[in-house]
Amino acid sequence: RVLVLDVGYQTIDIVPWQRAMVLQMMMKVDVISYYDGPWALSAEEAYYVPAVVRTRSYNRHQSHKTPLISLHRKNIFIRDGFRCQYCGKGENLTVDHVVPASKGGPWAWENLATACAKCNNKKGDKTLSQSGMRLRTTPTAPTVANMCMYTRHGRFVNPPEEWVPYI
Repeated sequence: RVLVLDVGYQTIDIVPWQRAMVLQMMMKVDVISYYDGPWALSAEEAYYVPAVVRTRSYNRHQSHKTPLISLHRKNIFIRDGFRCQYCGKGENLTVDHVVPASKGGPWAWENLATACAKCNNKKGDKTLSQSGMRLRTTPTAPTVANMCMYTRHGRFVNPPEEWVPYI
C-alpha cells in the first residue's frame, strides 16, 4: 500500500505499490518516502518500493467544497467503526437521522449516525433530548485519511510508520 498525497500534502488515496511505481515511472508523482524493507525486482534491477507519493499537479476535480468521501450507508458504517453510536453493539445496524427527517434533519454526515435496530426504534422520531439518548461520538464528515485506515470489516488498520507524518 502506498499513500497518495495531493500537491498540498493532503491525503487523497491509497494505491497498490505496483500502481505507485507506474505513476512514478510516468513522472506523474514524486516519491516522498520509501519503505525500508520491500524491494520490487525486475530481471536486471531491484527497486525500493514507495511508501508515500505526491502528485505533481493539482487535480481540478477536487474542490474544498466537494466532499471526497461519498455519503452512503456503507461509508457511514465505516466512519462509525461498524458500531452503534448509542450502545456500541455491532449487530443489525441501520442509519439514524440524529435530527429526524420529519423534523427537517438532512441526509448529511453531521446528521447521520450508525445505530442498531433496537436503538433506532427506541429513538424513533424524536430528537436526542426528547429521547434521552446520547451519541458516543459527534458525527462529522470524514477525511480520506480517516476512511483509508479502515478495512472492509471495520477494523482500524495501523498505518505504516512512513505515513504517520502525513495523516
